[in-house]
Amino acid sequence: MRARIIAWFLAPTALILALVALFTFYTCQRVTEALVVQRNRALNELMPNRLSPELRGYVQQLGAIGADSTLFEGDGLAEQAQLRLATARLMDFDGGVLLLSPTGVVAAADGRRQEALGEDGSARPIPASLLSSPRWPWR
Repeated sequence: MRARIIAWFLAPTALILALVALFTFYTCQRVTEALVVQRNRALNELMPNRLSPELRGYVQQLGAIGADSTLFEGDGLAEQAQLRLATARLMDFDGGVLLLSPTGVVAAADGRRQEALGEDGSARPIPASLLSSPRWPWR
C-alpha cells in the first residue's frame, strides 16, 4: 500500500515537472529568438548610418580624380596615364579602379587591373544602372 501511494504521488509529480521543464525550454527559446531578431534589426538600421561617412571619403577621392577633364576625352592612352599618375591616391581601392567608356567597355585601368582592359563591364549590376542613367556620361 505504501509503495502504491508513493507511485501515485511520484508519477504525476514527475510528469508535471517534465511538462513545466519543456514549457520553460520552449518559452526561453522563443524569447531568445525574438531578442536576436530585434538586435539584428537594430544593427541593420545602424550599419548604413556608420558606413555612410566612411564611404563619403571614397566618393570624394574618386570625385576628385573624375573632375579631371582629361579622363573623359576618349583617348585610352591619356586616360591610362592619368590613372597611373593617380595610383598613389587610389591605394585605398585595393581591387583597382576601372574607367568605363560610355558604352560600358573598360577604357582604362590602374596598374592592379590591367587584365580588365577591353572587357565589357556593362552587364554588371552597378555599371548597368549607371549606363541607363540620364546623367551618363558625366561631363
